[in-house]
Amino acid sequence: MENKRQDDETTRDLTAALAAVRRAAETRFSLAGIPEAARVRDLVARAPDSWKALAPEDAFFLFEIDRAAAARAEPRRLAEAYCAGLGATAPEWWGIPGSTDTAAAAHLVALGRAALPCLITRFDDARPLPYHRSEAATASAELAWTVADLAAGLAAAIAGIGYEHRAAPSERAARRRELEHTLAS
Repeated sequence: MENKRQDDETTRDLTAALAAVRRAAETRFSLAGIPEAARVRDLVARAPDSWKALAPEDAFFLFEIDRAAAARAEPRRLAEAYCAGLGATAPEWWGIPGSTDTAAAAHLVALGRAALPCLITRFDDARPLPYHRSEAATASAELAWTVADLAAGLAAAIAGIGYEHRAAPSERAARRRELEHTLAS
């Protein structure tokens, strides 16, 4: 009974710490400078499998903070978490559509084909990408980049095929349909 209470308390504390990380991630472009990340590491050390009870968005942040926890998770669970993270962070966490230069993008692409089903489900996600840095912000505003573009660019990278992120929005939408058909086969 005492262990159950401690586990519940740790999960509650972990959820609160991850909520603080999520809030900070809206304006920070990596884990650097997010002090709550250390608290998450401490809590995960006390309850190594605590990620199993988390919502996918929370699990995304936990897996970015604690790569050992990510190593223990099944690829499908990791993919769900990382796909949820696409819309839960500042887009700088992912780079521009088609880029795999950031840690989050590299971790998602490393999952390979296991990530494709959840990425494909985001091919219709029309939420805009509000970049904070001027060059990406300007390009995103001019080209109307969306979460769907991030998902398609990452899926194309996994499949080793191209995705033209500078094409017109209607052309990118058509390309996403082609990708969906190609990747689902």
